[in-house]
Amino acid sequence: MQALILATGENPKLFPLTETLPTPMVPIVNQPVMSYPVELLSRYGIRDIFVSLHHLSGSVESYFSEGRRWGVRFQYILQRDPLGNAGAISWASAQINEHLIVFPGDQLLDIDLERIVTDHQQNNAAITMLLHADNKRDDSTSFAVADNGCLSTSPSDPTGYSTGFFILSPDAISRIPFGKNYSIETDLIPALLADNQPIQVLFAEGYWNPVHTFQQYAELQKFYLDSAAKKIPPTNGHEPLKFPSMDGVHMGEQVWAGRHNMIHPTVKIVPPISIGEYCQIGRDVELGPYAIIGSNVIIDDEASVVNSTVIANTYVGKLVNIENRFISRNMMVDAATSESLEIVDRFLIGEANPSLVNSDFRRFVDGTLAILLTVFLLPLFTLISLLTLITSGKIFAQVPKMGVLPQTLATGGRREPTEFNLLQFATTRNGTITGFGRWLQQSGLNRLPELINVAGGSIGLVGVKPISPDESQKITEEWQHKRFEYMAGFTGLWYVQNTPSSTLDEVIISDVYYVATRTWREDLRILIRTPAQWLRRLTGRVK
Repeated sequence: MQALILATGENPKLFPLTETLPTPMVPIVNQPVMSYPVELLSRYGIRDIFVSLHHLSGSVESYFSEGRRWGVRFQYILQRDPLGNAGAISWASAQINEHLIVFPGDQLLDIDLERIVTDHQQNNAAITMLLHADNKRDDSTSFAVADNGCLSTSPSDPTGYSTGFFILSPDAISRIPFGKNYSIETDLIPALLADNQPIQVLFAEGYWNPVHTFQQYAELQKFYLDSAAKKIPPTNGHEPLKFPSMDGVHMGEQVWAGRHNMIHPTVKIVPPISIGEYCQIGRDVELGPYAIIGSNVIIDDEASVVNSTVIANTYVGKLVNIENRFISRNMMVDAATSESLEIVDRFLIGEANPSLVNSDFRRFVDGTLAILLTVFLLPLFTLISLLTLITSGKIFAQVPKMGVLPQTLATGGRREPTEFNLLQFATTRNGTITGFGRWLQQSGLNRLPELINVAGGSIGLVGVKPISPDESQKITEEWQHKRFEYMAGFTGLWYVQNTPSSTLDEVIISDVYYVATRTWREDLRILIRTPAQWLRRLTGRVK
């Protein structure tokens, strides 16, 4: 027995969410809906699975990869054109030599796969078709079924609706024309019936949701959470899902959370809820019931999310109340009416770029390290402060610089450079540089108070170079503006790679390269290299 998952995304639904997201990747409690049929097939022992792709195929393949996470091996078959469910089978027919299970990848269908396969084999059917008594989608094909399990033309016989699940014999597959848009329900089955081929019809006993509307999507999210919590009400009419696997750790009764989250202790949680990875949830936020928070999400102070889904890489602003909604970046959809709005104010709802989503955590780490460094250098800091006060008449000077603030990155706001003041030791008296001040500049020790800026959150420990307003005016080309996609830093590639005499163009090239390639490992290497570079500058080995 072989298996094919239809992940072509040919049937439009859940617009505008699926404008940039293929329907098999629609998240159901932070896992693509296609994960469920993959797990069912794996548990049944089917390890080699064909996956038909067409619309936005790259995201499906990049997420599921080779299938090792589920203990299966995927073989992807890319269609150039939409071919329908039968046409997709014909496109893969050269590699199919057994009876074939066809599973829709953009629906959730909970079935007893072993029973269905056994019935198909015992009845030697050309096609076994799985119907459901509930018409949950407007475009479902309906079939009347006689008592003997065969298709009927009598209106008095019970009617079922196609779930998109089939088992096809090799002979039935051979009758599908190659490369033609062809449907199992409306083309292949009528052709087989005309040749008196046996078509077996079974009714699905488990839960079925085609996720055709946002209302069905909301229903499925709740049902999945209830199944995981084993709290399906008796009046629901369905048994819990057989395998409602959950990403993350079970943190308590009906609460699941992924790794590396920053959740403020004042957050109020009303289960059931699910939280993805690398999320930041601020002070006095209210979550739940039935709040599903995707990965890389920022929920700012005093916001609330109730009976709603916040999809990955989304920012929810301060005091924003989300109820019965789907939120994806700057798009908001009403679960009941499917009406959608595009939010233009990024401080309300917007995109939280994955590379920036950890900015609060990064600021916390940078600030902590800056404070520890200041304490460690306190004797030197105190001595320089006294000498500066004597020679310059004051301790600190505020130097205007331009850069993107960490707070702007955290909110996903427009990344335009902002002027801010950088704290340094004073090196002049009445506009004239002092002898001690000149030595401070040459040694670089005049920059030690910038650690206070790091602790205050206006710059990071590692970042691009803080530049003067005049230098900022000279940055005119588009590629140069890439440096403003990350915050300024106390040190950076600009410090460890360049010299004090480097030109602005050389600094910009270093900054743009850093922004394009930065990782936390690279930042750690830069931090480790910084003291050695400072010593080389101090001893005059770098000019």
